[in-house]
Amino acid sequence: MNDSKSPTRCAGAPRDRANGRRVMLWSIGWATTMLLASAAISFDQFGDGTVAFIAAGVSLIFGAGTVGAYRQFLNETDELRQKVELEALAVAFGFGVVGGMAYAQISRALGLGDPRLAIVIAGMLIVHAIGVAVGMRRYA
Repeated sequence: MNDSKSPTRCAGAPRDRANGRRVMLWSIGWATTMLLASAAISFDQFGDGTVAFIAAGVSLIFGAGTVGAYRQFLNETDELRQKVELEALAVAFGFGVVGGMAYAQISRALGLGDPRLAIVIAGMLIVHAIGVAVGMRRYA
């Protein structure tokens, strides 16, 4: 059965699946290096900061790899999937800007201290995933 014609899976062409796996692997690598570097920095495991700088650099490399893999995915997918991804990115960006600003104001108004950027970014990623799922279902 050709998955690209299956309305329930919306898996796309084999090239799209391969590119999607590449994005996922880069994302997992990025998340892993980010968590390890953040934990080590939080627990002050690096002393003078040189190793912390290197750990952050490794995480940055994986983040850049993720962006590059996602860009390749977008460049090589069909126009409909590009449309779905663009709509999801627009909603996620809007959520990040509007939600992030509101979160910062509310956090300060309630005396909770400075807001955590990671919460805003995680929210953007979740909204993007939901937007892609909704778009794929709508256009299936």
